[in-house]
Amino acid sequence: MWPRSIKALSQIIGAEIVGTGNKDAQISCVATDSRKVGSGDLFIPLKGDLYDALDFVNQVVKVPGCWVLVPRQWLLSKGSIAAAADGKTTFSSPDQELNSGCYLVVDDVVSAFRLLAADMRGVPKGQGSPVVLAVGGSNGKTTTKEMVVAMLGGPSAEMVSTYKSENGFIGIPKTLCTRSMTAQVRRLVLEVGIDEVGSMVQHLEIVRPDVALLTSLSHEHLEGLGSFANVVAEEMVLMDGPWVRIWQCADPVIAENMASKVRAGDWLVVPSDGRSKEDAPSPLGCLMVSYAVETKQDLSQSVELAVSLIDTSTRPLELFPTSLKLALPGKHNAANCALGFAAALAIVAVERRSQASDFSRWMPEAAQQISRNFVKFVPPEMRSNLENFTGGSVLLSDCYNSNPASLRASLETARQPQFSDHQKLLFLGDMLDLGSSSQALHYDLIFELESMANCQLYLYGEAMYSVYTKLINRGRSAGLFHLGRQQALDKWLAELRHDGRPVFALVKGSRGMAMERLLPGVRQFLGQT
Repeated sequence: MWPRSIKALSQIIGAEIVGTGNKDAQISCVATDSRKVGSGDLFIPLKGDLYDALDFVNQVVKVPGCWVLVPRQWLLSKGSIAAAADGKTTFSSPDQELNSGCYLVVDDVVSAFRLLAADMRGVPKGQGSPVVLAVGGSNGKTTTKEMVVAMLGGPSAEMVSTYKSENGFIGIPKTLCTRSMTAQVRRLVLEVGIDEVGSMVQHLEIVRPDVALLTSLSHEHLEGLGSFANVVAEEMVLMDGPWVRIWQCADPVIAENMASKVRAGDWLVVPSDGRSKEDAPSPLGCLMVSYAVETKQDLSQSVELAVSLIDTSTRPLELFPTSLKLALPGKHNAANCALGFAAALAIVAVERRSQASDFSRWMPEAAQQISRNFVKFVPPEMRSNLENFTGGSVLLSDCYNSNPASLRASLETARQPQFSDHQKLLFLGDMLDLGSSSQALHYDLIFELESMANCQLYLYGEAMYSVYTKLINRGRSAGLFHLGRQQALDKWLAELRHDGRPVFALVKGSRGMAMERLLPGVRQFLGQT
Protein backbone atom coordinates (compact mmCIF):
# COMPACT_ATOMS: atom_id res chain seq x y z
CA MET A 1 0.00 0.00 0.00
CA TRP A 2 1.07 3.60 -0.49
CA PRO A 3 3.29 5.27 0.46
CA ARG A 4 6.39 3.23 -0.47
CA SER A 5 10.03 4.25 -0.42
CA ILE A 6 12.08 4.14 -3.60
CA LYS A 7 14.30 1.53 -1.99
CA ALA A 8 11.30 -0.69 -1.22
CA LEU A 9 9.91 -0.26 -4.73
CA SER A 10 13.24 -1.18 -6.29
CA GLN A 11 13.30 -4.42 -4.30
CA ILE A 12 9.71 -5.33 -5.25
CA ILE A 13 10.23 -4.95 -8.99
CA GLY A 14 13.94 -5.76 -9.20
CA ALA A 15 14.94 -2.28 -10.36
CA GLU A 16 18.25 -0.44 -10.25
CA ILE A 17 18.14 3.07 -8.76
CA VAL A 18 19.83 5.53 -11.12
CA GLY A 19 20.28 9.25 -10.53
CA THR A 20 20.95 11.49 -7.59
CA GLY A 21 17.55 11.17 -5.93
CA ASN A 22 17.03 10.12 -2.32
CA LYS A 23 16.56 6.33 -2.03
CA ASP A 24 14.32 6.89 1.00
CA ALA A 25 12.02 9.24 -0.91
CA GLN A 26 8.35 8.31 -0.52
CA ILE A 27 6.18 7.51 -3.53
CA SER A 28 2.42 7.91 -3.12
CA CYS A 29 1.05 7.07 -6.55
CA VAL A 30 1.72 5.68 -10.01
CA ALA A 31 1.07 8.02 -12.94
CA THR A 32 0.73 6.90 -16.55
CA ASP A 33 -0.30 10.27 -18.04
CA SER A 34 2.67 12.64 -18.40
CA ARG A 35 0.29 15.61 -18.20
CA LYS A 36 -0.84 14.66 -14.69
CA VAL A 37 2.45 13.81 -12.99
CA GLY A 38 3.06 15.42 -9.61
CA SER A 39 5.65 15.38 -6.84
CA GLY A 40 5.89 11.99 -5.17
CA ASP A 41 4.63 10.13 -8.26
CA LEU A 42 6.27 7.23 -10.08
CA PHE A 43 5.74 7.82 -13.79
CA ILE A 44 5.31 4.62 -15.79
CA PRO A 45 5.69 5.32 -19.54
CA LEU A 46 3.43 2.96 -21.45
CA LYS A 47 3.26 2.41 -25.20
CA GLY A 48 -0.05 2.54 -27.09
CA ASP A 49 -1.07 2.14 -30.70
CA LEU A 50 -0.68 5.86 -31.36
CA TYR A 51 1.88 6.99 -28.78
CA ASP A 52 4.98 6.05 -26.78
CA ALA A 53 5.07 7.75 -23.39
CA LEU A 54 8.89 7.47 -23.32
CA ASP A 55 8.77 10.44 -25.68
CA PHE A 56 7.57 12.56 -22.74
CA VAL A 57 10.17 11.59 -20.13
CA ASN A 58 12.05 14.84 -20.86
CA GLN A 59 9.04 16.77 -19.58
CA VAL A 60 8.35 14.51 -16.60
CA VAL A 61 11.87 14.73 -15.13
CA LYS A 62 11.33 18.48 -14.66
CA VAL A 63 8.70 17.77 -12.00
CA PRO A 64 10.40 17.99 -8.57
CA GLY A 65 10.13 14.79 -6.54
CA CYS A 66 8.98 12.65 -9.47
CA TRP A 67 10.63 9.34 -10.34
CA VAL A 68 10.45 7.52 -13.67
CA LEU A 69 10.36 3.78 -14.40
CA VAL A 70 12.35 3.21 -17.61
CA PRO A 71 13.68 0.24 -19.61
CA ARG A 72 17.44 -0.16 -19.44
CA GLN A 73 17.96 -0.33 -23.20
CA TRP A 74 16.09 2.95 -23.70
CA LEU A 75 18.12 4.76 -21.05
CA LEU A 76 21.40 3.45 -22.47
CA SER A 77 20.35 4.68 -25.91
CA LYS A 78 20.15 8.18 -24.41
CA GLY A 79 23.46 8.15 -22.55
CA SER A 80 25.58 6.12 -20.14
CA ILE A 81 25.15 4.65 -16.66
CA ALA A 82 28.08 4.61 -14.25
CA ALA A 83 28.80 4.03 -10.55
CA ALA A 84 29.83 7.16 -8.65
CA ALA A 85 32.31 7.38 -5.80
CA ASP A 86 29.52 7.85 -3.22
CA GLY A 87 27.98 4.52 -4.18
CA LYS A 88 25.18 5.96 -6.26
CA THR A 89 24.57 5.06 -9.87
CA THR A 90 24.57 8.10 -12.12
CA PHE A 91 23.35 8.81 -15.62
CA SER A 92 25.00 11.07 -18.16
CA SER A 93 23.35 12.14 -21.42
CA PRO A 94 23.82 14.75 -24.15
CA ASP A 95 20.19 15.57 -23.40
CA GLN A 96 20.68 17.81 -20.37
CA GLU A 97 17.05 17.51 -19.26
CA LEU A 98 17.41 13.75 -18.82
CA ASN A 99 20.46 14.21 -16.59
CA SER A 100 18.24 15.62 -13.86
CA GLY A 101 15.99 12.56 -13.77
CA CYS A 102 15.57 10.06 -10.95
CA TYR A 103 15.08 6.60 -12.45
CA LEU A 104 14.07 3.09 -11.54
CA VAL A 105 15.64 0.98 -14.31
CA VAL A 106 14.24 -2.43 -15.33
CA ASP A 107 14.39 -4.74 -18.30
CA ASP A 108 10.66 -4.48 -19.08
CA VAL A 109 8.39 -1.68 -17.84
CA VAL A 110 5.06 -3.51 -18.18
CA SER A 111 6.33 -6.61 -16.37
CA ALA A 112 7.64 -4.41 -13.55
CA PHE A 113 4.29 -2.58 -13.39
CA ARG A 114 2.44 -5.87 -12.99
CA LEU A 115 4.88 -7.05 -10.28
CA LEU A 116 4.18 -3.86 -8.37
CA ALA A 117 0.40 -4.35 -8.78
CA ALA A 118 0.65 -7.91 -7.44
CA ASP A 119 2.48 -6.64 -4.37
CA MET A 120 -0.05 -3.84 -3.82
CA ARG A 121 -2.87 -6.37 -3.83
CA GLY A 122 -1.39 -8.00 -0.72
CA VAL A 123 -1.85 -11.52 0.61
CA PRO A 124 -5.33 -13.00 0.06
CA LYS A 125 -7.27 -12.93 3.33
CA GLY A 126 -4.05 -11.94 5.09
CA GLN A 127 -3.95 -9.74 8.14
CA GLY A 128 -4.71 -6.21 6.96
CA SER A 129 -5.12 -7.23 3.31
CA PRO A 130 -8.30 -6.16 1.50
CA VAL A 131 -10.94 -8.67 0.45
CA VAL A 132 -10.96 -8.89 -3.35
CA LEU A 133 -13.93 -9.58 -5.62
CA ALA A 134 -13.14 -10.47 -9.25
CA VAL A 135 -15.94 -9.82 -11.76
CA GLY A 136 -15.59 -11.68 -15.06
CA GLY A 137 -17.89 -12.64 -17.91
CA SER A 138 -18.81 -11.61 -21.44
CA ASN A 139 -21.55 -9.07 -20.68
CA GLY A 140 -22.44 -6.69 -17.89
CA LYS A 141 -19.15 -6.71 -15.95
CA THR A 142 -19.03 -2.94 -15.44
CA THR A 143 -22.69 -2.65 -14.45
CA THR A 144 -22.40 -5.57 -12.03
CA LYS A 145 -19.22 -4.12 -10.57
CA GLU A 146 -20.96 -0.79 -9.96
CA MET A 147 -23.94 -2.60 -8.42
CA VAL A 148 -21.66 -4.32 -5.90
CA VAL A 149 -19.90 -1.05 -5.09
CA ALA A 150 -23.27 0.58 -4.40
CA MET A 151 -24.45 -2.38 -2.29
CA LEU A 152 -21.34 -2.11 -0.12
CA GLY A 153 -21.93 1.57 0.57
CA GLY A 154 -20.52 3.35 -2.46
CA PRO A 155 -17.06 4.77 -3.19
CA SER A 156 -15.03 5.47 -0.07
CA ALA A 157 -11.52 5.44 1.31
CA GLU A 158 -12.13 1.83 2.36
CA MET A 159 -13.06 0.54 -1.12
CA VAL A 160 -11.26 0.70 -4.47
CA SER A 161 -12.88 -0.47 -7.68
CA THR A 162 -11.97 -0.65 -11.36
CA TYR A 163 -12.19 2.74 -13.08
CA LYS A 164 -14.85 2.48 -15.78
CA SER A 165 -13.86 -0.61 -17.82
CA GLU A 166 -10.09 -0.67 -17.34
CA ASN A 167 -10.09 -4.42 -16.84
CA GLY A 168 -7.20 -5.72 -18.93
CA PHE A 169 -3.45 -6.28 -18.95
CA ILE A 170 -2.72 -2.63 -18.08
CA GLY A 171 -6.06 -1.60 -16.57
CA ILE A 172 -5.86 -4.02 -13.63
CA PRO A 173 -2.41 -2.78 -12.53
CA LYS A 174 -3.66 0.81 -12.87
CA THR A 175 -6.44 0.10 -10.41
CA LEU A 176 -4.18 -1.70 -7.94
CA CYS A 177 -1.62 1.11 -8.05
CA THR A 178 -4.02 4.04 -7.86
CA ARG A 179 -3.41 6.77 -5.29
CA SER A 180 -6.39 5.45 -3.31
CA MET A 181 -4.54 2.23 -2.42
CA THR A 182 -3.65 3.12 1.15
CA ALA A 183 -3.75 1.19 4.41
CA GLN A 184 -7.41 2.20 4.81
CA VAL A 185 -8.55 0.02 1.88
CA ARG A 186 -10.29 -3.18 2.95
CA ARG A 187 -12.30 -4.00 -0.18
CA LEU A 188 -11.32 -4.28 -3.84
CA VAL A 189 -13.93 -4.77 -6.57
CA LEU A 190 -12.06 -5.59 -9.77
CA GLU A 191 -13.25 -6.26 -13.31
CA VAL A 192 -11.29 -8.93 -15.13
CA GLY A 193 -11.50 -8.87 -18.94
CA ILE A 194 -10.00 -11.37 -21.37
CA ASP A 195 -9.11 -10.97 -25.04
CA GLU A 196 -6.73 -13.84 -25.80
CA VAL A 197 -6.03 -17.40 -24.69
CA GLY A 198 -4.04 -17.44 -21.46
CA SER A 199 -4.99 -13.94 -20.33
CA MET A 200 -7.16 -15.07 -17.39
CA VAL A 201 -4.30 -16.99 -15.79
CA GLN A 202 -2.07 -13.92 -16.08
CA HIS A 203 -4.75 -11.71 -14.52
CA LEU A 204 -5.29 -14.08 -11.61
CA GLU A 205 -1.58 -14.08 -10.80
CA ILE A 206 -2.12 -10.44 -9.81
CA VAL A 207 -5.75 -10.31 -8.65
CA ARG A 208 -5.82 -13.49 -6.50
CA PRO A 209 -9.47 -13.01 -5.53
CA ASP A 210 -11.22 -14.03 -2.34
CA VAL A 211 -14.58 -14.08 -4.17
CA ALA A 212 -15.22 -14.50 -7.92
CA LEU A 213 -18.18 -14.42 -10.28
CA LEU A 214 -19.03 -14.64 -13.97
CA THR A 215 -21.94 -12.57 -15.26
CA SER A 216 -22.68 -14.54 -18.44
CA LEU A 217 -20.86 -16.17 -21.34
CA SER A 218 -21.24 -15.12 -24.97
CA HIS A 219 -19.22 -14.51 -28.14
CA GLU A 220 -16.53 -11.95 -27.27
CA HIS A 221 -13.07 -10.94 -28.51
CA LEU A 222 -13.00 -13.73 -31.07
CA GLU A 223 -10.13 -12.04 -32.93
CA GLY A 224 -7.91 -13.13 -30.06
CA LEU A 225 -9.86 -16.00 -28.54
CA GLY A 226 -10.79 -17.68 -31.81
CA SER A 227 -13.98 -19.50 -30.84
CA PHE A 228 -16.82 -19.53 -28.35
CA ALA A 229 -15.38 -22.74 -26.89
CA ASN A 230 -12.19 -20.82 -26.10
CA VAL A 231 -14.24 -18.00 -24.54
CA VAL A 232 -15.90 -20.49 -22.21
CA ALA A 233 -12.64 -22.25 -21.33
CA GLU A 234 -10.87 -18.95 -20.67
CA GLU A 235 -13.63 -17.39 -18.55
CA MET A 236 -14.14 -20.59 -16.55
CA VAL A 237 -10.53 -20.39 -15.33
CA LEU A 238 -11.87 -17.74 -12.94
CA MET A 239 -14.12 -20.38 -11.38
CA ASP A 240 -11.39 -23.00 -10.89
CA GLY A 241 -9.58 -21.42 -7.93
CA PRO A 242 -9.77 -22.03 -4.17
CA TRP A 243 -11.75 -18.85 -3.56
CA VAL A 244 -15.51 -18.47 -2.98
CA ARG A 245 -17.39 -18.72 -6.31
CA ILE A 246 -20.75 -17.08 -7.09
CA TRP A 247 -22.52 -19.18 -9.76
CA GLN A 248 -24.98 -17.52 -12.16
CA CYS A 249 -27.40 -20.39 -12.76
CA ALA A 250 -29.48 -18.26 -15.16
CA ASP A 251 -26.71 -18.65 -17.75
CA PRO A 252 -27.02 -22.14 -19.29
CA VAL A 253 -23.33 -22.44 -20.18
CA ILE A 254 -22.18 -21.43 -16.69
CA ALA A 255 -24.76 -23.75 -15.14
CA GLU A 256 -23.55 -26.65 -17.29
CA ASN A 257 -19.93 -26.08 -16.29
CA MET A 258 -20.90 -25.60 -12.65
CA ALA A 259 -22.19 -29.17 -12.33
CA SER A 260 -18.69 -30.65 -12.01
CA LYS A 261 -17.12 -27.76 -10.12
CA VAL A 262 -19.51 -26.57 -7.40
CA ARG A 263 -18.43 -27.22 -3.81
CA ALA A 264 -19.37 -26.36 -0.25
CA GLY A 265 -18.93 -22.65 0.45
CA ASP A 266 -20.05 -21.58 -3.03
CA TRP A 267 -23.12 -19.44 -3.70
CA LEU A 268 -25.78 -20.40 -6.25
CA VAL A 269 -27.89 -17.63 -7.80
CA VAL A 270 -31.05 -19.23 -9.16
CA PRO A 271 -34.03 -17.62 -10.93
CA SER A 272 -37.22 -18.85 -9.31
CA ASP A 273 -39.20 -18.38 -12.53
CA GLY A 274 -36.87 -20.42 -14.70
CA ARG A 275 -34.32 -22.97 -13.61
CA SER A 276 -35.70 -24.40 -10.36
CA LYS A 277 -33.75 -24.74 -7.17
CA GLU A 278 -34.03 -28.52 -7.46
CA ASP A 279 -32.29 -28.45 -10.85
CA ALA A 280 -29.12 -26.80 -9.53
CA PRO A 281 -26.32 -29.03 -8.18
CA SER A 282 -26.18 -28.09 -4.52
CA PRO A 283 -23.74 -29.82 -2.18
CA LEU A 284 -24.16 -29.32 1.55
CA GLY A 285 -22.75 -26.03 2.79
CA CYS A 286 -23.67 -23.98 -0.28
CA LEU A 287 -25.66 -20.76 -0.02
CA MET A 288 -28.52 -20.25 -2.47
CA VAL A 289 -29.96 -16.92 -3.58
CA SER A 290 -33.22 -17.40 -5.46
CA TYR A 291 -34.77 -14.40 -7.15
CA ALA A 292 -37.96 -13.38 -8.88
CA VAL A 293 -38.40 -10.26 -11.00
CA GLU A 294 -41.36 -7.93 -11.34
CA THR A 295 -41.09 -5.47 -14.22
CA LYS A 296 -42.80 -2.12 -13.74
CA GLN A 297 -44.52 -0.07 -16.44
CA ASP A 298 -41.46 2.21 -16.72
CA LEU A 299 -39.24 -0.93 -17.12
CA SER A 300 -37.66 -0.53 -13.71
CA GLN A 301 -37.61 -3.84 -11.83
CA SER A 302 -38.25 -5.17 -8.37
CA VAL A 303 -35.88 -8.03 -7.65
CA GLU A 304 -37.26 -10.21 -4.86
CA LEU A 305 -34.53 -12.30 -3.22
CA ALA A 306 -34.50 -15.19 -0.76
CA VAL A 307 -31.33 -16.59 0.81
CA SER A 308 -31.11 -20.21 1.88
CA LEU A 309 -28.44 -22.43 3.39
CA ILE A 310 -28.24 -25.93 1.99
CA ASP A 311 -27.53 -27.73 5.27
CA THR A 312 -29.45 -30.99 4.77
CA SER A 313 -29.97 -33.35 1.88
CA THR A 314 -33.73 -32.77 1.89
CA ARG A 315 -34.61 -29.07 2.09
CA PRO A 316 -32.63 -25.80 2.24
CA LEU A 317 -32.85 -23.75 5.43
CA GLU A 318 -34.54 -20.44 4.51
CA LEU A 319 -32.58 -17.62 6.15
CA PHE A 320 -34.41 -14.47 5.07
CA PRO A 321 -36.05 -12.60 2.16
CA THR A 322 -35.26 -9.09 0.89
CA SER A 323 -35.95 -6.87 -2.13
CA LEU A 324 -33.94 -4.58 -4.39
CA LYS A 325 -35.27 -1.86 -6.67
CA LEU A 326 -33.40 -1.75 -10.00
CA ALA A 327 -33.66 1.23 -12.34
CA LEU A 328 -32.41 -0.75 -15.36
CA PRO A 329 -34.49 -2.78 -17.83
CA GLY A 330 -33.88 -6.35 -18.89
CA LYS A 331 -33.77 -9.82 -17.34
CA HIS A 332 -30.00 -9.88 -17.74
CA ASN A 333 -29.65 -6.82 -15.51
CA ALA A 334 -31.98 -8.33 -12.91
CA ALA A 335 -29.92 -11.54 -12.95
CA ASN A 336 -26.72 -9.55 -12.47
CA CYS A 337 -28.36 -7.60 -9.64
CA ALA A 338 -29.05 -10.88 -7.82
CA LEU A 339 -25.50 -12.01 -8.60
CA GLY A 340 -24.09 -8.77 -7.16
CA PHE A 341 -26.24 -9.18 -4.04
CA ALA A 342 -24.78 -12.64 -3.43
CA ALA A 343 -21.26 -11.31 -4.02
CA ALA A 344 -21.75 -8.46 -1.54
CA LEU A 345 -22.91 -10.90 1.15
CA ALA A 346 -20.02 -13.26 0.35
CA ILE A 347 -17.54 -10.40 0.79
CA VAL A 348 -18.96 -9.61 4.22
CA ALA A 349 -18.78 -13.32 5.13
CA VAL A 350 -15.10 -13.45 4.13
CA GLU A 351 -14.38 -10.29 6.12
CA ARG A 352 -16.03 -11.78 9.19
CA ARG A 353 -14.37 -15.15 8.60
CA SER A 354 -17.85 -16.44 9.24
CA GLN A 355 -18.85 -20.08 9.22
CA ALA A 356 -22.17 -21.21 7.73
CA SER A 357 -23.51 -21.88 11.22
CA ASP A 358 -23.14 -18.16 12.00
CA PHE A 359 -24.89 -16.80 8.89
CA SER A 360 -28.39 -16.62 10.36
CA ARG A 361 -27.13 -14.32 13.14
CA TRP A 362 -25.68 -11.51 11.04
CA MET A 363 -26.71 -11.99 7.43
CA PRO A 364 -30.33 -10.69 7.59
CA GLU A 365 -29.21 -7.30 8.87
CA ALA A 366 -26.34 -7.21 6.34
CA ALA A 367 -28.83 -7.91 3.55
CA GLN A 368 -31.09 -5.09 4.70
CA GLN A 369 -28.12 -2.72 4.76
CA ILE A 370 -27.25 -3.78 1.21
CA SER A 371 -30.82 -3.02 0.16
CA ARG A 372 -30.66 0.45 1.76
CA ASN A 373 -27.30 1.16 0.12
CA PHE A 374 -28.52 0.07 -3.30
CA VAL A 375 -31.01 2.92 -3.50
CA LYS A 376 -28.04 5.13 -4.43
CA PHE A 377 -26.95 2.95 -7.38
CA VAL A 378 -26.30 5.01 -10.52
CA PRO A 379 -26.08 2.96 -13.75
CA PRO A 380 -22.89 3.46 -15.79
CA GLU A 381 -23.26 5.65 -18.86
CA MET A 382 -24.32 4.10 -22.17
CA ARG A 383 -25.17 0.75 -20.58
CA SER A 384 -28.90 -0.06 -20.67
CA ASN A 385 -29.69 3.58 -19.87
CA LEU A 386 -33.39 4.29 -20.27
CA GLU A 387 -34.64 7.86 -20.73
CA ASN A 388 -38.34 8.80 -20.75
CA PHE A 389 -39.71 11.78 -22.67
CA THR A 390 -42.95 13.72 -22.52
CA GLY A 391 -45.61 11.96 -24.58
CA GLY A 392 -44.38 8.46 -23.82
CA SER A 393 -41.29 8.32 -26.01
CA VAL A 394 -38.32 6.32 -24.72
CA LEU A 395 -34.59 6.14 -25.52
CA LEU A 396 -32.52 3.07 -24.65
CA SER A 397 -28.82 3.89 -25.01
CA ASP A 398 -26.70 0.76 -24.74
CA CYS A 399 -23.81 1.69 -26.96
CA TYR A 400 -20.77 1.06 -24.82
CA ASN A 401 -20.42 -2.41 -26.29
CA SER A 402 -22.28 -4.95 -28.39
CA ASN A 403 -22.21 -8.68 -28.99
CA PRO A 404 -24.97 -11.12 -29.98
CA ALA A 405 -26.20 -11.72 -26.42
CA SER A 406 -26.30 -8.07 -25.38
CA LEU A 407 -27.96 -7.00 -28.65
CA ARG A 408 -30.66 -9.63 -28.20
CA ALA A 409 -31.25 -8.37 -24.68
CA SER A 410 -31.78 -4.83 -26.02
CA LEU A 411 -34.16 -6.10 -28.72
CA GLU A 412 -36.11 -7.96 -26.04
CA THR A 413 -36.63 -4.64 -24.26
CA ALA A 414 -37.96 -3.11 -27.49
CA ARG A 415 -40.51 -5.94 -27.66
CA GLN A 416 -42.00 -5.27 -24.23
CA PRO A 417 -45.82 -5.01 -24.37
CA GLN A 418 -45.89 -1.36 -23.34
CA PHE A 419 -44.04 -0.50 -26.56
CA SER A 420 -46.15 -2.61 -28.92
CA ASP A 421 -47.77 0.47 -30.49
CA HIS A 422 -44.67 2.69 -30.42
CA GLN A 423 -42.87 3.77 -33.55
CA LYS A 424 -39.51 2.01 -33.22
CA LEU A 425 -36.19 3.47 -34.37
CA LEU A 426 -33.31 1.03 -34.05
CA PHE A 427 -29.81 2.44 -34.67
CA LEU A 428 -27.47 -0.56 -34.75
CA GLY A 429 -23.72 -0.47 -35.32
CA ASP A 430 -21.39 -3.37 -36.05
CA MET A 431 -20.61 -5.92 -33.39
CA LEU A 432 -16.82 -5.82 -33.53
CA ASP A 433 -14.05 -8.26 -32.65
CA LEU A 434 -15.99 -11.37 -33.69
CA GLY A 435 -13.26 -12.65 -36.00
CA SER A 436 -14.14 -15.08 -38.76
CA SER A 437 -17.55 -15.67 -37.12
CA SER A 438 -18.62 -12.07 -37.62
CA GLN A 439 -20.82 -12.50 -40.70
CA ALA A 440 -22.56 -15.61 -39.38
CA LEU A 441 -23.24 -13.99 -35.99
CA HIS A 442 -24.64 -10.87 -37.66
CA TYR A 443 -26.80 -13.01 -39.96
CA ASP A 444 -28.20 -14.82 -36.90
CA LEU A 445 -29.97 -11.59 -35.95
CA ILE A 446 -31.87 -11.19 -39.22
CA PHE A 447 -35.04 -13.01 -38.19
CA GLU A 448 -35.31 -10.97 -34.97
CA LEU A 449 -34.83 -7.72 -36.87
CA GLU A 450 -37.28 -8.42 -39.68
CA SER A 451 -39.96 -9.60 -37.25
CA MET A 452 -39.86 -6.35 -35.24
CA ALA A 453 -43.18 -4.54 -35.79
CA ASN A 454 -43.53 -0.77 -36.45
CA CYS A 455 -39.79 -0.59 -36.94
CA GLN A 456 -37.29 1.48 -38.89
CA LEU A 457 -33.80 -0.03 -39.01
CA TYR A 458 -30.71 2.18 -39.26
CA LEU A 459 -27.69 -0.10 -39.80
CA TYR A 460 -24.17 1.28 -39.54
CA GLY A 461 -20.88 -0.29 -40.60
CA GLU A 462 -19.45 -2.98 -42.85
CA ALA A 463 -20.79 -5.99 -40.95
CA MET A 464 -24.26 -4.43 -40.77
CA TYR A 465 -24.13 -3.85 -44.54
CA SER A 466 -24.29 -7.61 -45.04
CA VAL A 467 -27.38 -7.65 -42.81
CA TYR A 468 -28.83 -4.76 -44.81
CA THR A 469 -28.40 -6.54 -48.16
CA LYS A 470 -29.68 -9.83 -46.75
CA LEU A 471 -32.86 -8.12 -45.50
CA ILE A 472 -33.41 -6.50 -48.91
CA ASN A 473 -32.99 -9.89 -50.60
CA ARG A 474 -35.61 -11.28 -48.22
CA GLY A 475 -38.09 -8.61 -49.28
CA ARG A 476 -37.59 -6.02 -46.54
CA SER A 477 -36.93 -2.56 -48.01
CA ALA A 478 -39.31 -0.12 -46.32
CA GLY A 479 -37.85 1.57 -43.27
CA LEU A 480 -34.39 0.12 -43.90
CA PHE A 481 -31.30 2.34 -44.07
CA HIS A 482 -27.54 1.87 -44.13
CA LEU A 483 -24.46 4.06 -43.74
CA GLY A 484 -20.82 3.06 -44.02
CA ARG A 485 -18.33 4.07 -41.33
CA GLN A 486 -16.91 6.74 -43.63
CA GLN A 487 -20.31 8.45 -43.78
CA ALA A 488 -21.66 10.98 -41.29
CA LEU A 489 -24.34 9.74 -38.93
CA ASP A 490 -25.93 13.19 -38.94
CA LYS A 491 -27.55 12.25 -42.25
CA TRP A 492 -30.02 10.02 -40.40
CA LEU A 493 -30.84 12.65 -37.80
CA ALA A 494 -31.77 15.19 -40.47
CA GLU A 495 -34.19 12.74 -42.05
CA LEU A 496 -36.03 11.53 -38.95
CA ARG A 497 -39.80 11.90 -39.03
CA HIS A 498 -42.36 10.80 -36.46
CA ASP A 499 -45.83 9.54 -37.33
CA GLY A 500 -47.72 10.94 -34.36
CA ARG A 501 -47.15 7.96 -32.07
CA PRO A 502 -44.69 7.84 -29.18
CA VAL A 503 -41.25 6.51 -30.19
CA PHE A 504 -39.03 3.77 -28.80
CA ALA A 505 -35.43 4.43 -29.91
CA LEU A 506 -32.50 2.08 -29.40
CA VAL A 507 -28.87 3.12 -29.98
CA LYS A 508 -26.56 0.10 -29.85
CA GLY A 509 -23.12 -0.81 -31.19
CA SER A 510 -19.60 -1.84 -30.25
CA ARG A 511 -17.32 0.73 -28.64
CA GLY A 512 -15.34 1.25 -31.82
CA MET A 513 -18.47 2.33 -33.69
CA ALA A 514 -18.95 5.37 -31.40
CA MET A 515 -22.74 5.20 -31.70
CA GLU A 516 -23.08 7.68 -28.83
CA ARG A 517 -22.58 10.40 -31.46
CA LEU A 518 -26.26 9.89 -32.28
CA LEU A 519 -27.54 10.42 -28.75
CA PRO A 520 -27.83 14.25 -28.66
CA GLY A 521 -29.73 14.34 -31.94
CA VAL A 522 -32.00 11.44 -31.01
CA ARG A 523 -32.77 13.09 -27.67
CA GLN A 524 -33.67 16.31 -29.46
CA PHE A 525 -35.96 14.42 -31.85
CA LEU A 526 -37.71 12.54 -29.05
CA GLY A 527 -38.20 15.75 -27.12
CA GLN A 528 -40.23 17.08 -30.04
CA THR A 529 -42.53 14.06 -30.42
